[in-house]
Amino acid sequence: MTTKQKLKVPRSEIARMLVECTGQHMCDSGGAYGRHWEKNRKCPPWERGMAAVEINKCKDGRLDILYRRNVYKWLIERLTFDKALQKRFDRFCKGREDDWLELMQEFTGEKPVNTYNGEDNLSQVLQFCATEDYCILQIHQGCDVRGGYTVPKCFRYSDGYECMFDNACGRLKCDNCKAEWFTDDNSNWYPEGEATERLDDYKSGRIVVTDGRLTCPECGEGHVQAAWA
Repeated sequence: MTTKQKLKVPRSEIARMLVECTGQHMCDSGGAYGRHWEKNRKCPPWERGMAAVEINKCKDGRLDILYRRNVYKWLIERLTFDKALQKRFDRFCKGREDDWLELMQEFTGEKPVNTYNGEDNLSQVLQFCATEDYCILQIHQGCDVRGGYTVPKCFRYSDGYECMFDNACGRLKCDNCKAEWFTDDNSNWYPEGEATERLDDYKSGRIVVTDGRLTCPECGEGHVQAAWA
């Protein structure tokens, strides 16, 4: 007889948000594809790598690059939970029947940001209202982006307001030579280090992809792998 191991969650508000059950919603097709809160309980994000990439070659020769940064590690670098501010926000919301997004917007006086609506490479969608001093954050824990967001939590920035808006940056590097590529829009990969061209600009003969792995078009020996931006 085997006993189910209890999930060990780090003492972090962000970690707790990432395993928060947000239920099952009409707009949520998680029954077929799985919900993030279910996936995170089975494979916790704090036990995963910083970033991952899968690269495939399209029929027209273009590269399809699926690069994802671990949302847990991205948030941990940027935010610190503010207990006092959270108490203020909770008091503000008490007894109100408005939805969370309306309350977040009214409390901060700022328009909400949903990372799904722009260039983004995080492993989960974020929704937040950000002032210059703090942000109120929700993490999408469902399947369909229209529903399944966590209860809002209040955070201070570790390194300024702008840190919440580099969610489309990324870096790839060869594991053999010093070729690197950088993106700031999750689309165009520009050369750095020993790389001489954008990833999409190499001649097709130098682009070799096997099982989601790209052989380095510079040295021809190593493989292109995900790095932290």
